[in-house]
Amino acid sequence: MVLHDHAGSDEPLHQPTIDRNARLGRNLFFVYLAFYLGYVLLTSTSPDTMRATAIGGVNVAIVYGFSLILLALVLALVYSWMCRNQAAEEQSK
Repeated sequence: MVLHDHAGSDEPLHQPTIDRNARLGRNLFFVYLAFYLGYVLLTSTSPDTMRATAIGGVNVAIVYGFSLILLALVLALVYSWMCRNQAAEEQSK
């Protein structure tokens, strides 16, 4: 049986917090989407640029691809920190 309950504490969810976290997640998603679209457009329109050597003999495509992975991890940490920070502020009130 799969339970689809809140994974946090047993406290009731606060709708403004839910809305804020959803808005934050959406905005961070659009930040990532902009970088990803840049990668796709650069790959499709300028393959010579992607073949060029960037850092340490590695081409731009590899550097950009790993940067996208790193960006996803950083944005996930930012989202987690900002959501946790908001929850801590609400509990202190």
